[in-house]
Formats: sequence, C-alpha cells, structure tokens
Amino acid sequence: MGTDESHTAIRSYIWGMIVMKGPPFLWITINPMDTHDPVAQVFTGADIDLDQFDHTTGPDAATRAF
Repeated sequence: MGTDESHTAIRSYIWGMIVMKGPPFLWITINPMDTHDPVAQVFTGADIDLDQFDHTTGPDAATRAF
C-alpha cells in the first residue's frame, strides 16, 4: 500500500471500470461550514486565539458568521 506500483494498479483498475461501466454520474465534495470552524475563521483573518479557544465559551457560530 502507498507505493507507486499500488497507485498505478488502483488507477488502472478505476480506468478499467470506467471503460466497462461508463464514467460516474455524480461527484460529491463535502465541505464543512466555515462559520462553525474556528480554524477556517483564523485563515480568513478573524482574531481568534486558538491556544485559549474553548468551543463551549465561544465565540459561537452566529458571532463568527459576521
């Protein structure tokens, strides 16, 4: 697992399935809501101290949304 050879084998298997059954019809990307994630808020420039952050004391999601 994790070697270049195994990646190539898995990729070949996937392409073989696409040739036999056609391409997938639905692609889904799951993204968490950024208003509930303090780390994402810090990346956007919010002033949140993650060293002292406690999700039970805040700031809550409604405050971080603005």
